[in-house]
Amino acid sequence: MRTDRLSSFDENLRRALKSHSEAPPPDFTDRVVNQIRESEEKRILARVVLQERLALAGAIMLAVVTIVAAFSVPAIAGRLMQQAETFAHTTSRALETLSSQWRLCTAFMAAFVLVVYCLVDSLLTDNC
Repeated sequence: MRTDRLSSFDENLRRALKSHSEAPPPDFTDRVVNQIRESEEKRILARVVLQERLALAGAIMLAVVTIVAAFSVPAIAGRLMQQAETFAHTTSRALETLSSQWRLCTAFMAAFVLVVYCLVDSLLTDNC
C-alpha cells in the first residue's frame, strides 16, 4: 500500500512538474517526502496511543468487575480468601524447602541456565 501511494505520488509529481513552467525549489521533494513521513508517523502514533488506552481501560474494567463480583457474591469472596491463604501457606513451605536445600537448588538453576543458554545459542545464531 505504501509503494502504491509513493508511486502514485511520483506520477502526480512528474505530471505537475511537466505542466509547471517554473523550476521547483531545490528542497521541494524533501519537504513533500517529510510531510508524508510525518503524516504516517502521526497515524501510527495515534494507533499506538489508542491501543494503550484500550489496554488500560480493559485492565481497569477487569479490576472493577473482580471487586464487584467479590463483594456481591459472598461465595466468590470466600473462595478468593481461601485461595489466598492456600497460596501464602504453599509459598512459605516452598521457601522453607528452598532455604534448607539451597545448594541443590543452586546446582539445578545453574544447569537450567546453561541449558537455556545453549538452546538460545543454537537456535538464534548462525553457526554455519
